[in-house]
Amino acid sequence: MEERMRFVKMHGIGNDYVYVDAYSGAGDPATASRPDLPELARRISDRHRGVGSDGLILVCQPTEGAAAHVRMRMFNADGSESEMCGNGVRCVAKFAHDRLGMRFRPLLVETGRGVLSIEYDAPASAGGRLTSATVDLGEPILESVRVPVDEAHLSGAAGVGGAHERERAVEVGGGGGAEPRRWVGSFVSMGNPHAVFFDAANPALAADGLERLEIERVGPRIESHDAFPRRVNAHFVRVDSAGEATMRTWERGAGATRACGTGACAVLVAGVLTGRLARKATLHLPGGDLVVEWDAKTNHMFMTGPAEDICEGDWPLPSAVEKVVWTHHPEIVTERLVLRACRLEDAARVALLAGAPEVARTTLLIPHPYSLEQARGWLATHRRALERGEAVTYAITAREDVAGAERDEVIGMIGLRADQRHSRAELGYWMGVPFWGKGYASEAAAALVRHGLETLGLRRIFAYHFGGNEASGRVLRKAGLKPEGVQVGHILKNGVPQDDVMYGVTRV
Repeated sequence: MEERMRFVKMHGIGNDYVYVDAYSGAGDPATASRPDLPELARRISDRHRGVGSDGLILVCQPTEGAAAHVRMRMFNADGSESEMCGNGVRCVAKFAHDRLGMRFRPLLVETGRGVLSIEYDAPASAGGRLTSATVDLGEPILESVRVPVDEAHLSGAAGVGGAHERERAVEVGGGGGAEPRRWVGSFVSMGNPHAVFFDAANPALAADGLERLEIERVGPRIESHDAFPRRVNAHFVRVDSAGEATMRTWERGAGATRACGTGACAVLVAGVLTGRLARKATLHLPGGDLVVEWDAKTNHMFMTGPAEDICEGDWPLPSAVEKVVWTHHPEIVTERLVLRACRLEDAARVALLAGAPEVARTTLLIPHPYSLEQARGWLATHRRALERGEAVTYAITAREDVAGAERDEVIGMIGLRADQRHSRAELGYWMGVPFWGKGYASEAAAALVRHGLETLGLRRIFAYHFGGNEASGRVLRKAGLKPEGVQVGHILKNGVPQDDVMYGVTRV
């Protein structure tokens, strides 16, 4: 008999998600640990072949030791997992109140941002069902390294047009041979990263009007810009008065959405810091209005808005998990090396080795200089990618003491980034300069390629290196990958076009 999963579809001012009970016996708590959740989210969110939504949200039991009543796991429509969603967490509160019978005040919801406190209204006129909620989203995060933003890929904007001294410019390609276009904005994290672009700082937005903005063209370029290592939610804003603004959103992993609660908070923060908005304002979004306040005493953000049911039903589940289980992270041992899970305590070593200018010159995303905070952020990002089933990253360590490193000390990093839909992965690595020319990179790459093809069952593994970096070409050939061509001027490294030399291997 086919297994089926009960779901409820809800929305907060048009930001719609499919919600699943992974808390109670009426649902299935084991759903929260399914390894195929990214693929499940993609299928159920498809607006033509699925239920149709901005993503999938699981209402789960809290993790052990968490001071919370329920836990929220959120997957975007593209299968990527996000820390939280302001509109979605209000609907989690509604699910817990209406369907799980929770009457806690405040209701405490565990998210990737931490535990959030929620007050709510459940009037008798609505049959005692929750209709709206106010979420305490905590303090906004403004430090670039924690948003995160790679400032090496931004340019100055102060004094340009209506730009504020806090705002910086993102250069994005115009497409179709057009010159790059500058978008001047502020960058805020509400537990997830946001870029806010006001009309006063962007003459093209002011001239063309918010409604005529080609968000489907501009949004993806900003979302995946090199300045944002974890991608970003992009918001385009017209300030109507100190207490009112209108916004449109391109949400990472979901595209153009009718609402974004954390984005509305980020807009208010950016508006206050640039002198454009008061500390309490109404934000008009395509799906409806949110009232947002940045409390001066606590420094916390409070967001108030509705939570509404749409429909409910059953979704068929595959009888067995069909996808690669990426969360399994065994050690890989070779003749001279141990590839092990990277740890947050490796940060100092990573900063030391990756901070060498020679490493920055041969990699796309490693800047120079490279700080300890950047190393910590990089390791945390890769740990989350493993938990989301998006990538597996290994620390390359020596089995015995070698010159410049002790046993179990990092000498480099290597990993596979998954594209599970096509059963393929991209191989990437870097090696500390003291360990170049000793065959360690080739030994690690060959072992991980074998692991990917034979253990993970991947169909294909591919990789790139900059033109002229023949050392990386030798590493990839020794790992079993074959040259597949050159993409001329394919990427920009510090503003300079670089050729990409392509390599790959396909399992027959």
